[in-house]
Amino acid sequence: YGFNIVFNIYNKQILKSFPYPVTVTFIELGVGSALIAAMWASGAKKAPTLNREMLKPIIPLAVIHTVGNLLTNVSLGKVAVSFTHTIKAMEPFFSVLLSALFLGDIPSLAVVGALVPVVGGVALASITEVSFNWAGFFA
Repeated sequence: YGFNIVFNIYNKQILKSFPYPVTVTFIELGVGSALIAAMWASGAKKAPTLNREMLKPIIPLAVIHTVGNLLTNVSLGKVAVSFTHTIKAMEPFFSVLLSALFLGDIPSLAVVGALVPVVGGVALASITEVSFNWAGFFA
């Protein structure tokens, strides 16, 4: 969690002076890929053995993860870091919603009830947020 906070604050600083979230995201993911490749090449970390069947479920997740990073950077470029984290508090709501839609996993009344204050809190914070804008909210 600490690394995520530092990551977001540092990204906000970068995006203030270099407002290109796609480029920033591309560089960040490229550096991360280069670091792991160096670890594999040096033997510091054993490289995984993958085949096509293993890649089929991994590639869509990698794309979703990349888009998530990009949208976080877009949001950080548009609104305050604290507001980006407030919006991220909606992740449990969307996990429950998407699980119901795609997996047929219907939440219990207790789960839905637990989400009500989260959704209400994010709505209240959004209404009163000074740096609010729709691009930052939807990213």
